[in-house]
Amino acid sequence: MSKQEQLLVVDSLNKPIGCKNGDEVQCLSMSRELIHELGLIHRAVLVLLSKSVDGIVYYLLQKRAEDKDLYPGCLTFTASGHSLAELTELENAERETLEEVGVNLQLRRHSVIKVFQPGDRQFLTIFFGNLLPDQKIEIDYEELASVEWHTREEIEALLKQEEEKGVNIFTPASRAAFLKIFAEAEVVN
Repeated sequence: MSKQEQLLVVDSLNKPIGCKNGDEVQCLSMSRELIHELGLIHRAVLVLLSKSVDGIVYYLLQKRAEDKDLYPGCLTFTASGHSLAELTELENAERETLEEVGVNLQLRRHSVIKVFQPGDRQFLTIFFGNLLPDQKIEIDYEELASVEWHTREEIEALLKQEEEKGVNIFTPASRAAFLKIFAEAEVVN
């Protein structure tokens, strides 16, 4: 994300702040750095892609690059990122998916969750998408270190391991999103 890109500032109910005539394009926006420095609430997207092979559903996770300022080396959804003020949440999800794994496909909005932690308070819109079994992905190694395919059971085991050992395997946002999805018994495919 370029330092010039602007993020929409929202309130604790996920409503844009400072809008003129109810138009979200004319609302308060700031750089990512300033929003984090001031502890303001903003929006981000998480995209989880899956594919089914021989009746088994696999989810594509990314390992964040080691040089990322937030949660280096942690696992997260297939694609994730802050939402740019001038785009819709779906457009932001599509942009991140294309940028990080080189895939342009139809995404389905699942839900919005609130993840507030020191220095990063955000509403995350979760999207799902299905890859064809032989569909190719193109990883942007400037954005991420690697990708891994996992079943739901493997992801749940990693979440349990993270809790038991007190280590960060997932980003806090991804952990919260997986816990919400799995608590709802959501079968993503």
